[in-house]
Amino acid sequence: NSDSVEIGVGAWVGWFDGMNGNDFSLTYTYSEDEGVTTENSVLAGYDYTRELASSFYAFGKAVYLYDEFGSFERDIFASAGVGYRIYNTPELQWSVQGGPGYRIDDSAG
Repeated sequence: NSDSVEIGVGAWVGWFDGMNGNDFSLTYTYSEDEGVTTENSVLAGYDYTRELASSFYAFGKAVYLYDEFGSFERDIFASAGVGYRIYNTPELQWSVQGGPGYRIDDSAG
C-alpha cells in the first residue's frame, strides 16, 4: 500500500463581444507520495484579441508559470502582435500570428 495525494484543478473563461475577445485560464497541480511533495505547479494565462478587419486581428498574451520541480521555477511571458485567420468557420478556425515577445525565467536549483 502507498499513501499518495493528487490534486488537479483548472478553469477557463472567455467571451467575445464582436470586437474584443478575452480568455482567462488557470490550472493548479499538486502531488504527494508517502508524505513527500512530487509536483506543485500553477499556470495562469490571459489572451486578448481585437478585431481589425474580417480576417485580421491584434492580440496580446501574458502567461505565468510556477513549477516547484520544473527546470524553470518561475516563467513569465508576454507578447503582442497581429494575426490573420486563414480558415474561419463556426466549426474550425486556423490562424497565424506573429509579434515580439518578452520572457523572464528563474532557473530551478
